[in-house]
Amino acid sequence: MSLIVARIENNQISIVSDTKLSDPKGHERSSRDIKLLSEGVIKSTIISNEVCISFAGAVNEAENTIKLINKQLPIEEIIDILFYSHQNSQQSTDYIIAVAKPLPQIIEIKDSTCREVSSSWIGSHNAFKRFQQFTLEALKGSNTQTSFFNVTPSIENKPSDYFMKMSDSMDGVIADSDIPEVSGFKVHVAYIDNSFQFREYYHSYPGHIEIEGTLTHEDPSVIIPLNMNGTAASGGYTVNFFTSNGNFNEVGVHIQQGEYGIIYSRKENGILRPEVKRNIDELDFLEYAKTNYDLTPILISQNKEKKYFELAHKYFNERNYPEALRCINVALESSVGRNKAECYFRKAVTLLNLNRGQEAMNTFQKAINLDTSYQKKAFMVFNK
Repeated sequence: MSLIVARIENNQISIVSDTKLSDPKGHERSSRDIKLLSEGVIKSTIISNEVCISFAGAVNEAENTIKLINKQLPIEEIIDILFYSHQNSQQSTDYIIAVAKPLPQIIEIKDSTCREVSSSWIGSHNAFKRFQQFTLEALKGSNTQTSFFNVTPSIENKPSDYFMKMSDSMDGVIADSDIPEVSGFKVHVAYIDNSFQFREYYHSYPGHIEIEGTLTHEDPSVIIPLNMNGTAASGGYTVNFFTSNGNFNEVGVHIQQGEYGIIYSRKENGILRPEVKRNIDELDFLEYAKTNYDLTPILISQNKEKKYFELAHKYFNERNYPEALRCINVALESSVGRNKAECYFRKAVTLLNLNRGQEAMNTFQKAINLDTSYQKKAFMVFNK
C-alpha cells in the first residue's frame, strides 16, 4: 500500500508519493520505522514531457500496462488502456494520469470510474486523511515540519507555495509510525520548464545529529559540506534524492546511515525499479551515479576533504605511499586555509617516503606559505 496525491493549482500540476526502500540484503530493517522492502518501486512514471502516470496497487499489473504506453499514443488511448487494467485487476490497481498540455488535466481511475478532477489521491485512505490534516495545519500556519534539515529547490515563477505544503505533508505521513503502509522516502514530480520532472532534494530527519562545516558555492553539486552524525539507532536517517537534467528514466537515492545507494531506472519501457549498491558512501555513490547515469544531487553532506585525508593517513601508516599520495591530492582539491597547509605538509612527507626530495621541498614551501608554523615542522622532518 502507498499514497499518491496529485493536484492542479493555478494551471500547474504537482504529484507526491512515497516509495518503500529496498534493503540490500532483502530483509526488513528500520530507521524511524522505515521498512526496507525489496518490492519498493517508484509509483510515478514520466511517459513524456507532457504525460505522467502514477499507480497504486498491483505492481506487476501496473508495469505490464505501462509497457503498452509510449509517448506517441493520444491521451484517449492511454486512458482506455489504464481503465482496462483497472477493471482487469478487479479494481485493485488505481491510476492517476497527469497531462500538462494543451491544458493541465488530472484523470483519476479508481472505484470502477474514470473522471477528470482538479485533485486526486490513490492508495491508503488512512494515509490520505493524515495527509489532509498536515496540509490543513500548514495552510493555517501551523508547523508541520518533520525534517531536521531539508533542502529542496524552489520552483521559480510557479505557484510553489501550495506544492511545498503538499511535499511537507507527504513527509509527515511517511514519518508517522501510525501509518505503516506509507514509508520510505518521498517522490515529488512537478511540471517545470515545459516538462514533468522529478525534483531533487536532501532531507535529514530527526535524531541526534550534529552539524559542522562551512557554506561554499564553488561546486554547484556539492554546496554545503556537513558532518551529519545522526544514526538509525538514535532515530535519524538521511535521504539524498538525485535527478538528472532532461532524463526522466533514472533517479538515484542515497541513504547515509545504511551506506547504500539505489538507482531506479526504467527497463523495457516499464516502471522505475531499483538497483542497489551496497557499502557505498555518499561521495562514491555521487561518482557512480554521475559517471553512469548523469545523476547529480542538490548537495552532498559528506566531507570530501576529511574522507580522503583520513584515507591518506591510513595508507601512509600501511606504508602504501603511492595510494596515500593519491588520496592526499584528492583532499587538497577541497581543502582551504590551515587545512590546506596541513594537506600540503602531509603530501610533502609522503613524497619524501617516495624518495622525491625536490618535490617534497617545494610542497613543504607551499605549506609554509599558507601557515608559517609549518616551517619548524618541516625542519624537524628533515632532521629525522
